[in-house]
Amino acid sequence: MHWRHSLWLAALAVICLAGAPFVGAGDKDGKKPEEKELPKAVDIKGKEKLSYKLTLPADRLAEIWIESEKEGDVDLFVYSDQDPKIPRAMDNGPSKDCYVSWITAKMPKEQTFRIVIENYEAKDNRCKVKFSTKPVKRVEYKTIDLKGQSNKEFKIEFAAGKKVHFLVDSEKDTDVDLYVYNAKDDEVAGDRRLSKDCYVTWTPDKTQTYRLRVVNLGDGENRCRLSYIIEEEKKKPEK
Repeated sequence: MHWRHSLWLAALAVICLAGAPFVGAGDKDGKKPEEKELPKAVDIKGKEKLSYKLTLPADRLAEIWIESEKEGDVDLFVYSDQDPKIPRAMDNGPSKDCYVSWITAKMPKEQTFRIVIENYEAKDNRCKVKFSTKPVKRVEYKTIDLKGQSNKEFKIEFAAGKKVHFLVDSEKDTDVDLYVYNAKDDEVAGDRRLSKDCYVTWTPDKTQTYRLRVVNLGDGENRCRLSYIIEEEKKKPEK
């Protein structure tokens, strides 16, 4: 085979791999997982991943709790249709129980999320699943105009122990990133996705002023609306 043919075939293979569907949690041998609704309880085998779908309304605080019967390490991941590779929310701590919360986007009116439950132990387990949604009290912070390849910074004080959800909704389709730094100038949250919108969440360890940096990586101008939600103390839904 001529060397040019070999080079062409190699390039074609790279293109095919790049366009191949993402094989994530719940996929087996590259096959798409069954689209089952999130149940109220799951039986999960040792070293198994289970994948479910959950359809939610726009602009809501969504919460999921998992309570496992046996001791072990069970993790929980939430993926959106817009970004199926990077979790929208996750709890991957070494515990048999999990809790996650996130804010659904303003649009579209209905949004489907992929919920992945993973058992890291060799033994089987049974997990109770509870979820709830409620309207959010969104604080419309400000609207900023960003030129291409530019950024703006601002400072906000947040109270200790209350989870913060910070969102950037942009009008135009340029790549916008968001970074959050604490009083010591350590990065505590960031959204580096290739997207015009941003979403980060963190829980302040103490009351302090945070520095937030919004970056427009695109060449064109963009108008960005900044808002945030302060999550109250989490409470488990009634049985």
